[in-house]
Amino acid sequence: MAQFFKNIEIENIWYKWVWIATLPNGKKLLISGSVIPHATVTCCIIKKRKDFIQAKLIAITAYKWQKIDETIFETFPELQKPACAHYNNPLVHEQPEQEPTTWCGWCKRQILSEWHQGAIKMWLFENIRENAPYIHNVHMHDMLLAPDAYYYRNKIEFSFGKYISGWEHPQNNHRQMGFHKQWFFSKVVDVERCHLIDDDMHTVFETIKQLCKESWLPVHDQKTHEWFFRHLVIRHGKNTWHMLINLVIADKQLTTPIAQTLRKELQDIFLSHKDLKKLVTSFCITTNNWLADIVRWQDTTTRNLRWDWYMYEHLEFWDSAHTNMSLEQQDNTHVSYIMEDWQAKAQQTTQQKQQSVKDSWPKVAKFRISPFSFFQTNTRAAEMLFAQAASILWKSWWVMFDIYCGTGSIWISMLKLNKADQIIGIEIVPEAIIDAQYNAKINAVQDQTYFVAGKAEELVHSDPRIQQALTTVQTIVVDPPRDGLHKNVIKFLNTLKQQHQCKLLYISCNPVTMRRDADLLIEWGRKLTTLQPIDMFPQTHHLETIWLFL
Repeated sequence: MAQFFKNIEIENIWYKWVWIATLPNGKKLLISGSVIPHATVTCCIIKKRKDFIQAKLIAITAYKWQKIDETIFETFPELQKPACAHYNNPLVHEQPEQEPTTWCGWCKRQILSEWHQGAIKMWLFENIRENAPYIHNVHMHDMLLAPDAYYYRNKIEFSFGKYISGWEHPQNNHRQMGFHKQWFFSKVVDVERCHLIDDDMHTVFETIKQLCKESWLPVHDQKTHEWFFRHLVIRHGKNTWHMLINLVIADKQLTTPIAQTLRKELQDIFLSHKDLKKLVTSFCITTNNWLADIVRWQDTTTRNLRWDWYMYEHLEFWDSAHTNMSLEQQDNTHVSYIMEDWQAKAQQTTQQKQQSVKDSWPKVAKFRISPFSFFQTNTRAAEMLFAQAASILWKSWWVMFDIYCGTGSIWISMLKLNKADQIIGIEIVPEAIIDAQYNAKINAVQDQTYFVAGKAEELVHSDPRIQQALTTVQTIVVDPPRDGLHKNVIKFLNTLKQQHQCKLLYISCNPVTMRRDADLLIEWGRKLTTLQPIDMFPQTHHLETIWLFL
């Protein structure tokens, strides 16, 4: 039986919106959920550990507004009605000891405006500053907000599943498609609509969901590992309107003629359906028979049903004047101008954009994206992110070294914004390197680039051309996954600094691993000079930060 704590007062925040409270016996309680500082809550125990207890928020019983520090909220945060029917809203929960099966739990802040969400994320960095002496004298710039609070994602992944939290559907209605319910590996919430994707992506999601349910081919059962439908990945070019669909299936158990016929009929419907024909430019089928509940494994195979198995997107840099200014020349007014400028450009109508093109031609970076290649999931915020990174690198550099280069979104942007003349790129995903090489061609910069696939910590010591380029490198850019930098890469970066006075631009999507890596970088000789947080993912606990080390 679940155990609950009631009348618990929130004290502080940590990464991933884990809130800290103290029990009467002095033990720390780490609570996950949608709340704001100094609320009194009811929570349910997830796991007991030696030094603390993990719990999830069930209901909010009171707010102690008078305790809210004005440095967190300059104005009183009026709570708003969530846009999403699946939002885990503790304010309207009538029975605190039962959790509705329709709550997915992934968005964390829909009851707050985007500005107040940014304020809480900024508070997180103030906490990091308090515990990291080397940040005390570093100017932390104001949080930049994404141009769009909703409908901003250019990629989303849905899962198929047989179970919903707490119970099984009847035999004739066990076909869920949506998101894994937070804290439950085998439960999938059958979502009606995700408000982080636009109308076209929703139309495709709704259409494929209905077609898959009507086909009567089996969905993924995370308990018995019997399946056909596993995942649906949708990618949408916000500036090109290209759309790539990757339907992930398992065919090992399709041994009967009837099942094979159903599969063939379904594929024919995918190709002929009017909505899919209108909106989808590329349709891929990935076969993955691996037990792990992930989209891709080493033995997966992908084939395309329609067109090629990639899509195109481009980034538009409308106002590059600020990219030639040093941070010392930028004040808060200028930073606010940058944010307002990008928001205004993102909200322009097609006609206004066409006029803007005539008035001030943008610098455009073009990209080809494969089904498994990494690309920033918020296109318009990525334009802001890279423009801001370029403004930090206010002086052009001869050679730029890009570790974890992906399809090349960072380095191509830097070349377009005149922040580098030569680029060396490393990426572990071979398909991404193929895309990067192609992207260099369509941006006419192939003579300025060199890319290689493999582990960064190995290639920096084994590839002759990289070894030669390292003798003249002035700037290193890293944008690692959430796990952060490999320890050997950190050693390499600090060794390189001892040989050459090269800067390190670190773009991070995880403040916890960034803090860990920063500790080692500082310990081994680097100096942190700039920290810029950017709320690229409204409604969620995720954010990006730009760190510049000398």
